[in-house]
Amino acid sequence: MAVNRLGSPPERTRSMRGDRREDPPARRQHALGQWLCACLFLCWSSFAFALHGSDRIRFRTMAEEAGLPQSSVSAIVQDELGFVWMGTQDGLVRFDGEEVRVLRHERTDPNSLVDSYVQALALTPDQQLWSGSPALGLSRIDLRSMRVFRYYAERGSNQSLAEDGITALTVDRQGRLWVSTRTAGVQIYDAESDQFLPPPFDLPWKRRQRVLIDTQ
Repeated sequence: MAVNRLGSPPERTRSMRGDRREDPPARRQHALGQWLCACLFLCWSSFAFALHGSDRIRFRTMAEEAGLPQSSVSAIVQDELGFVWMGTQDGLVRFDGEEVRVLRHERTDPNSLVDSYVQALALTPDQQLWSGSPALGLSRIDLRSMRVFRYYAERGSNQSLAEDGITALTVDRQGRLWVSTRTAGVQIYDAESDQFLPPPFDLPWKRRQRVLIDTQ
């Protein structure tokens, strides 16, 4: 029988080499399995996001063509019924998801806003929607009855609005409305007395105040 240099039969040497070429190492099989699992997971994740995630957030652009009276929106709030209220320079907009309703100032209607220019909005827990004008005072809308109440600055009174120029409205954790004015500082609305009172602290200046409140 022929013997090679290592002393083994040539036929067996060829069969062993052939077996080594046909069976890959175990670590290569393991790596290939991991790669296939990762690809399947990524494909499943992408499919699940496309099926469910894309339906959760949808954006819709609204402009004058959709019913807005004016394209500059200065404030947005949502009430407990789901209506979205938007303040514009030409009216207060209520959007129900399909249709738009616009509230404006009407000279002959005392149940209308103090001004069609809405600078700021705030919603208190008792469903009172406040609308601030940059020059003509405040409107309070009772969303349960849709009655409108107007508030103006009264000369010589320390319980009315300090000024008719409203720059911002904020509601704190107690449900109190904070009113920021253009040149007269900040006030707190007291619902029981229906009056505007000074805050329980001194401010370093009064012009163009804005209040940031931690509601957590």
